[in-house]
Amino acid sequence: MKKISILLSALFLFALMPAYSSAQVARFEVSMGMGRNNPKPEVMRLQQFLFDKGYLKVAPTGNYLSLTTEAVRAFQRSQGIEATGFFGPLTMAALNRVSGRVASEVSGFSVASVKGLASVFSSEMREIKWETKNYPSNAGVNINLIRKISDDPVEYVFVRHIAKDTQNDGYEIWIPDSQDGDRNSLYIEVTCSTAYSFEGECRFSGKAVKVY
Repeated sequence: MKKISILLSALFLFALMPAYSSAQVARFEVSMGMGRNNPKPEVMRLQQFLFDKGYLKVAPTGNYLSLTTEAVRAFQRSQGIEATGFFGPLTMAALNRVSGRVASEVSGFSVASVKGLASVFSSEMREIKWETKNYPSNAGVNINLIRKISDDPVEYVFVRHIAKDTQNDGYEIWIPDSQDGDRNSLYIEVTCSTAYSFEGECRFSGKAVKVY
C-alpha cells in the first residue's frame, strides 16, 4: 500500500512539471515601439534577447530608440516579417517561439592519428571526432579545414571543407592533402549544417583543434 501511495504522489508531481516549467519561461506580451513610452523592464528584456543573438550591438539601456528599432528590424527580416521596427503581435509571437527553443550545439572536437591496420596504408590518416547536443537526428555537420593566421587576437581563415553536411555520427576519417600548405598552422573545426533549417539556434561551442 505504501508503494502505491508513493507512486501516486510521483505521478501527481510529474503531471505538475510541465505547468511549472512553462511558468519559468517569461514570455513577451507587451507591444513596444520607437520612443520612451514603453515599460523599461520589458524593453530591457527585449534588448537583452537581441543583444545575446547578435542583433543589437550595444548593451541594453531600457530605451527603445533607433538602435533597438534597427535590431528589431534585423530580427524581423530573419523571420520573414515586414521590417517595421515595431515590436507588435507578429514579432512577439516569432520571438517567443525562438526564445523558447532549445539550442542545438556542436562541440568536443578531437583529431588524432589513426592507429592499427589502417595506419599501414597511410601514416597521414587522421580520425576526427566530435559531439553534439540537442541535435536533430536528420541534420548533418560541416567539417572545415582552417588556418590560423594570428595568435593575438586568435584569427583563422577558411581553407576548404573536409566534409560538407556529412552524417552526424561523431566520427570521420581524413587524409591531409599536400596542397593545403603549411601543416603546422592547420586546424579543424566541426560546425552546424548549413543545409538544414534548425527550428532554434544552432551554435558551435568548441575550439578548433590543431591537425599536427
